[in-house]
Amino acid sequence: MQLTSLNHLGLSGNKIQELPKEIAQLTSLNQLNLSANKLQELPKEIVQLTNLNQLNLRNNQLQELPKEIALLTSLTYLNLHRNQFQELPKEIALLTSLNHLNLSANQLQELPKEIALLTSLNHLNLSANKLQELPKEIAQLTSLNHLDLSANKLQELPKEIAQLTSLNHLDLHWNKLQELPKEIAKLTSLTYLDLCDNQLLL
Repeated sequence: MQLTSLNHLGLSGNKIQELPKEIAQLTSLNQLNLSANKLQELPKEIVQLTNLNQLNLRNNQLQELPKEIALLTSLTYLNLHRNQFQELPKEIALLTSLNHLNLSANQLQELPKEIALLTSLNHLNLSANKLQELPKEIAQLTSLNHLDLSANKLQELPKEIAQLTSLNHLDLHWNKLQELPKEIAKLTSLTYLDLCDNQLLL
């Protein structure tokens, strides 16, 4: 590939099953859209795209990410919606510049404690997974203002969620919540709260 000045590459809605290693030559790339393809894995060489700040991989067949993805330190936007992740790749936690992370419509059953390292995150979408609980460490995401946990299997929330004082959007609909921690009253920035289709007894 000789397109070394390219900074935006859109390849969504194709039938791509694998990326050529030569993509690493696009060193000026800062936006890469590979959504709605048939990718099952990413080449390790993708980490040579050190200027990349937006990576859209939604609607593929990815089950894991290469560990080397942690080297994409400029990444601020990562969309992994509707793939086949059963666990959150721990390497994501090293992407400390991330402010938007979409992991919705996967098969996640739990979150690693390492998620606490994503301190720049302000938008986190975990909807339509199989989460039964949240780690207390989620409280360290103090920049978070949008949190979508809808369509999971949550039975309770950690009281530490009250430390997310920047939160203004919290979606918890379609879970199995029977009660809320009283500490939730401390979320004074909250403007949107959806608790529909739970098992709450008020």
